[in-house]
Amino acid sequence: MKTILNDEIINSINNGVLAVIKPSSPVPLIMGDEEELLYIENGYTEKKSTKVVGYKHGGRGYSVKVMKGFRIRLGGGGTKVERKTETDRSGGLLFITSERIVWQCQEKPFEYPLSKITAISASDESINIQVGNKTQEIFLPTADTCEKVFHLTIEKLRELKRL
Repeated sequence: MKTILNDEIINSINNGVLAVIKPSSPVPLIMGDEEELLYIENGYTEKKSTKVVGYKHGGRGYSVKVMKGFRIRLGGGGTKVERKTETDRSGGLLFITSERIVWQCQEKPFEYPLSKITAISASDESINIQVGNKTQEIFLPTADTCEKVFHLTIEKLRELKRL
């Protein structure tokens, strides 16, 4: 997955300086007058589901006809359900502004004010955003940069006494 951010912005963030992003094309996010765009990135979420793909009959045994249209099966074996785990991906855009964090996508979008976020942590390729007892995992090409932007934004808002 390719990043939206350019190297200059990523380097600035990694050096501890928030960069206000002024996109060359319109952004699909409506922002307030004082709101600044600090991070925008392509990402995706994953949903794992288990589906039944078939049944396997096994064992030995025999069947005895009792009467017309009725049989009794005697002996070993039974039926086992065969399952397969599938992963569905849903793409979207993650925005961090000076006031909120927004995940814009087709399935399960969200928008939270920064003050409502309980925790945020990055792994190698994803970011986990916790609000109350709910956690969202979003896979991003710049997950570590996203975490830094969040923490730098919180620090800035605390300095300005807006959080």
